[in-house]
Amino acid sequence: MTRIIKFFQWRTKWVTTLLGGLALFSMVMVLGPNIANAESLDEVNGRVVQVVLDEHPKISQYTDIDSSDEGLGKNACGFVAAAAALGGEDWTPLVSELAAAAGTDYNPDTGIQPSKYVAALQKVFGAESVEVKNSSSLSELYQQLAAGNIVIVDLKVNANLEVPSATPPTYAHFARVLGIDMTQQEVYIENTIDGAPYWTVSFATFDQAWQSPEVSSTMIPDPQHAEAVTRWMVVLNPVTNAY
Repeated sequence: MTRIIKFFQWRTKWVTTLLGGLALFSMVMVLGPNIANAESLDEVNGRVVQVVLDEHPKISQYTDIDSSDEGLGKNACGFVAAAAALGGEDWTPLVSELAAAAGTDYNPDTGIQPSKYVAALQKVFGAESVEVKNSSSLSELYQQLAAGNIVIVDLKVNANLEVPSATPPTYAHFARVLGIDMTQQEVYIENTIDGAPYWTVSFATFDQAWQSPEVSSTMIPDPQHAEAVTRWMVVLNPVTNAY
């Protein structure tokens, strides 16, 4: 009887260990893409950066795609931001796929409004993978990045300096947020127009540029259809989509 009890005790420990290992493996498999997107996460100091900033390649909405008048034009920033984040090394075909999903909602001369942009993202990635947040906050931005999600914001850019700013002349621009540092009060934003691969922007400058970019910019190509979003972001979950 003692030998039988010991046998079942050993089997119980073995099964428990096996199940625990399988559970951990499943968790890693599910969270793997999210963990990979959180390249650097320092919860103590409130810093999360999803890429290695010094090694981040230059992504261009002008030279990486056909930005001619006959192609996608100069206003495909939203498509480029999403495609570069989720399309892998060969991400440019995804830009065309997103533009096709947008159809006539995208105009090479005037771009696309936030709600229409989201609709195109949902067509390509699935509605369950795309979440919109308006009137958001820096803390919400941090939480989404720390969770490993891709975050694209709509903000004002100074047309002369080509940096995020509320100082005129300005236009609305979609851009991916690469990271945020709550201690240093800085936001790291991918730059798909001319210049360095990313911008380092202070909280104060970012917050001003983040407010009502479509309707308060001084350069609005299609005022009739401009949407009054403010502190707006679209969140893409890399785990649930097919890319």
